[in-house]
Amino acid sequence: AAHDKPKFRRIRLTNPKVAKLLGAKGVQPLLLKAGWRRAVEQMEEAWIHDGGADALLLVRTTRHILGHLATLDEQAHAAAERQRAESLTKMSRQREVTLAEVKADHERRLERAGKLNHTMGAQLPLLAEVNGAVAGERAGLGAPASAGPAAQVAQQRTPP
Repeated sequence: AAHDKPKFRRIRLTNPKVAKLLGAKGVQPLLLKAGWRRAVEQMEEAWIHDGGADALLLVRTTRHILGHLATLDEQAHAAAERQRAESLTKMSRQREVTLAEVKADHERRLERAGKLNHTMGAQLPLLAEVNGAVAGERAGLGAPASAGPAAQVAQQRTPP
């Protein structure tokens, strides 16, 4: 039979897909228990099975298991990619909500600052007048009788 030939009892590691599959958790111990060994033949690393006639079924079964493991690996990879995409979508939605909250907060702060500036703008002349009156009192000048309301308030506060 063709499967009695050595090439059918050999798994070459030069194939990147096979090498990746053999790197999966649990595969190498499975091969060892099934009678495979790791070897270098013809300057090529491979897994070799030396079994006789009884080993034919074992070789077929091992190859079948490796095929299923490859399918499972592909499915796991696809599931991981789907989960990653879902996670990125969720993070993107969260980011949009956060950005909207930041923008709304910024607009509220601008609105409050505008109201504050409007209120402060109306009070600036009165504050300037009070500051001038206080500075004049400190200098011993006193506020003139014709001074505005802030100066009059400052004069009332100073004892004679």
